[in-house]
Amino acid sequence: MLFAIKLVLEYEMQKARITEQQKSDFLSVLFVLFLFHLFCLNETTNLEAFRFINHYGQVFPAGVQAFISELGNGLFLGTLALGIMVKQPKWSVRILLAVVICTISVHLAKNYFDTPRPAAVLKMLNIIGDPRYSESFPSAHTTSVFLAAGLLWHSELSVKFKMLGLGIATGTALARVSVGAHWPEDVVIGAMLGWLCAHLACKYAALVPLSHKVRFGLYLFLFVVLISSEFSSSDHFADYPVIKLVRLGLLGYVAYLIYRAWGEAPKRVVLPS
Repeated sequence: MLFAIKLVLEYEMQKARITEQQKSDFLSVLFVLFLFHLFCLNETTNLEAFRFINHYGQVFPAGVQAFISELGNGLFLGTLALGIMVKQPKWSVRILLAVVICTISVHLAKNYFDTPRPAAVLKMLNIIGDPRYSESFPSAHTTSVFLAAGLLWHSELSVKFKMLGLGIATGTALARVSVGAHWPEDVVIGAMLGWLCAHLACKYAALVPLSHKVRFGLYLFLFVVLISSEFSSSDHFADYPVIKLVRLGLLGYVAYLIYRAWGEAPKRVVLPS
């Protein structure tokens, strides 16, 4: 009995240490982002950083830049999040809270600042996809992808997967500059905002199971929203149809996951009268 209690205590202490390590790493990433924010706060350095990334980013094929940039698209990440919710239902409330906080924050910031994008200011720059001219600050794509990376950081996956998620988020942020859609300051603030929203969601939303009725009602509602948004939203990278095909393929896979989860859900047993 004492041995079992000792094992439980050691497990709880180890879990606490891991949690403290996660917090330390999380704050370290936030601190690094803040340093980049200080660097880009000056208009001259922000402009020079944009020209550097926008120019040297062209060593990569335009289609590759567009695809990496669209990894922060809300439709892509929303579909991915729905798939995770189906596979890990206890994460549903946490993911939904994170998305709500993130969406409201970005919407309010864009409407309040409404800063011009590089295409509205500069005559010479590389633009991939349809040019956009307003609501540059902050970068919604970067906020979304760093929100996903932040949620991943609070998961029980290995450090390698967490670093991979952070690397993809960083690549997406850089791609938003290389395609000419955002200033460096836009993506840095977007990264900080997404990172903080993930932290708030993980702090205040517990991992709770949902009833099967609530779960599948939620899955169906979100899937309909994603499908309708996919076919009603404008495609800024229409010249690269493979991007849309990837999103549609992911939607199809998530539909399959929902169907399979519905089939595996326990059914109510009706006793004969």
